[in-house]
Amino acid sequence: MSLSPFSFPLEVRLHLSAWIEEKFSPSVPFPSPSEAEADPAAGEAACALAREMVAQLDARVAAMPDDPDKYLMRAQLEEIAKNLKVRTCSCFPMP
Repeated sequence: MSLSPFSFPLEVRLHLSAWIEEKFSPSVPFPSPSEAEADPAAGEAACALAREMVAQLDARVAAMPDDPDKYLMRAQLEEIAKNLKVRTCSCFPMP
């Protein structure tokens, strides 16, 4: 069973596996999309999780060495973070 229509790309699962296991374990309650829409607190919890995931991805990208061998992975993680921000735009205030 999927937690949301958004499935984690392989790159995210590879680089954030410990974080994902911690945040999405069966013992951690996670609001369904309908609960997030109906309950503002559940919606804010989902937004906080999305913001935290983007922060984790951004930190992982920043920690990668500026090495030609890491260029593709770095670009993929940057693109995934950007797409996550777009998908969850209501969670990210406009500057």
